[in-house]
Amino acid sequence: MAPPPPACVVAPGGGKTPPPVYSLEFAAAAGPADDLAGPLAGATDTGGGFIVDPDLPPPNECDPWLQDCGPGEKCAAWANDGGTSWNANRCVPIDPNPVGPGEPCTVVGNGVSGVDNCDKGSMCFFVDGQTLEGVCVPLCTCSPQTPVCEDTSTTCVISNGGVLNLCLPLCDPLAAQPCADGQTCIPDPGGVGFVCIMDASGGAKAGDPCQFANACPVGSICMPADAVEGCQGNVGCCASLCDLDVPGPCPGANETCQPYFPAGTAPMCLEDVGVCTL
Repeated sequence: MAPPPPACVVAPGGGKTPPPVYSLEFAAAAGPADDLAGPLAGATDTGGGFIVDPDLPPPNECDPWLQDCGPGEKCAAWANDGGTSWNANRCVPIDPNPVGPGEPCTVVGNGVSGVDNCDKGSMCFFVDGQTLEGVCVPLCTCSPQTPVCEDTSTTCVISNGGVLNLCLPLCDPLAAQPCADGQTCIPDPGGVGFVCIMDASGGAKAGDPCQFANACPVGSICMPADAVEGCQGNVGCCASLCDLDVPGPCPGANETCQPYFPAGTAPMCLEDVGVCTL
């Protein structure tokens, strides 16, 4: 009788209760910078791109956690509706000369085709919409209930209705340059901290409306409309981040620097992260 498989280990920092903010969804860089984002929970289509109804699970050919495709194939996320946001999984051929996590990569066709030259267990992410070049990012392993990332400088981010499960770099949102060029530092919906994702601000500034989780400039995050003074957005607006240890003036006259994480839940070294809200 074969021995049972080893138990999965929960990634460090898991299990924290995140603040009540929007869930994360991403879309690929199919063109202009403002197409790089995905909708916030509860958002509606305003003509900027197709948004998948979160109550309707997408059809999937395979399971990215199990990687249950045939020989020479991998289970990859893609857009099965012609849109710019990943909404399903399918089996695609593994490149004959695949590249590994952390290496430069290219996608075929567009950023949501699911076809790239990354090896099994990784996908081409942070893709430039013009050059179709990006970086191979490892998928999370184990299971959605106990996600694991081998690199402790990353955390598992499950998004787009479970279609995407990526080990994304952790970041300090108060750092002068928290992420690489073309990326921004936004909250991880799992409550572990903040993660680097493509910057989709497209010239937006603090106080501007935001319909997408990564549509605010570095140094701000998308918060519910009623939390930001003068917000004209029907979903949310960009709120400035602030340092609780050295609180400065907030953009809104009635805004104050308040802790981003609920009491007792801030990850280590992020206890000083605040956000300017009403």
